[in-house]
Amino acid sequence: MIGRIIASLVFAFCVVLNAQNIDTRTYISTPGDAVRAAELRQRAVLDGIKQQAHEVQARQEAQRRQFEVRFNQLVDALSSFAMRYNEGRGTTWPQHEADKVRKAMGELQSLEKSLRADLGKAQQKRASNLSAAR
Repeated sequence: MIGRIIASLVFAFCVVLNAQNIDTRTYISTPGDAVRAAELRQRAVLDGIKQQAHEVQARQEAQRRQFEVRFNQLVDALSSFAMRYNEGRGTTWPQHEADKVRKAMGELQSLEKSLRADLGKAQQKRASNLSAAR
């Protein structure tokens, strides 16, 4: 009975590894080999950490691009405001451009808050993964 359970678990493990394009020969060990089993667990955790690092890097790149877009919108709004304000030699207030500046600043600030929240979550997840690897 136990042999059948182990065989089905090994089969399921191999299917998962094949789905992830991982060489299954490096993960299969002989029964009772505690050192090999520990090495396999450690390797699996490290592989998971590497995958997570790649995902974090991709997410950070996307966030950086979002920040660039929002920052450039703010710079454009400020430039437009300054141009309109200087055209009137300071005697008129360009309300439409001021509203654009306010909106661009708000969007940049909201993005910054979400980036900080994402960073905190990523740090917590990384700490839990590192403690699991040890």
